Amino acid sequence: MTKMRFLFLCVLLAVAAYCGLTIYPVVLFSSKYDYKNLTLYTHDPLTKSPDRLLSDIYAKISADDFYDPGQNFEVYLTGSYKEYSFLAPFCRKEFACVHPINSKVFVVSADIDKNISYGPTGAGMGRVLESVIVHEIVKAQIKNKVGVLSYFGMSDWRKEGYAEHVAMETRDMSNSAFCSRVPGADPALAYLESRLIVEMLKNEDEIGYPLVMKAIYSYDNVRNRVESNYCGK
Repeated sequence: MTKMRFLFLCVLLAVAAYCGLTIYPVVLFSSKYDYKNLTLYTHDPLTKSPDRLLSDIYAKISADDFYDPGQNFEVYLTGSYKEYSFLAPFCRKEFACVHPINSKVFVVSADIDKNISYGPTGAGMGRVLESVIVHEIVKAQIKNKVGVLSYFGMSDWRKEGYAEHVAMETRDMSNSAFCSRVPGADPALAYLESRLIVEMLKNEDEIGYPLVMKAIYSYDNVRNRVESNYCGK
C-alpha cells in the first residue's frame, strides 16, 4: 500500500468515524431518561428526575399540528461548546440544533434544575430550556411531515415561526417589541416576528398551519401586514 493510499484510507476512516458519532452519539453519553416518545441523554446521572421537564415538553409537542405518535425524539445535553460544535457543526451559533438527517436534538449546555439553557458563549441569562428543546423538536416534526427536501426548501420564517408558536418562549414579550428590531440582534425578537407572521396567516387568512408551511407568500408582504397590525404602519 502506497503512502498516499494509506493517508486516504486514514482520512476515510476518520470521516466515517465522525459521521458515525454524529448519527449515533449515544456511545458518548452514559445516562438516559425515557418519557413516552422522548429520551434525554446526559453524560452524568442527574440529581433529580427530569420527568417534569420532559412531561411539559411532551404536552406541547403532542398538541401541535405536526405531531406523529410514532415519531421518537432523542435529546442530548452536551458537556461543552466544543462537544456541541463537534456533534452539531451545522449550527454552532445556536443554543440547540436538530440534526438535519436523523432529527436528534443537541443542546449546548443546560441546568435542568433551573430549566435554563446556555448558549455558545456560556454568558448571559440563558434561555428557557423547555422552550429551546420544544423549538427544535417541532422543527423535527415539520421535517417528518413534509419530507426532507420540502423542509430544507422551506423559508426559515415559516419553520421558526411555527416552532415558536408551539414553544412560546416569547409569550411575555410585547407584540410590538420586534418593530425596532435590528437584524442580528436579540434572536428572541426574530422568533417573535416569525411567530406573529404565521399566527396572522392562520387567523386572518383562516388557513391551517400545515398550509401556512407551503402556501405561496412573500415574506416582505406578510411582514408588512404584521407591521401594520403592531407597529402603527
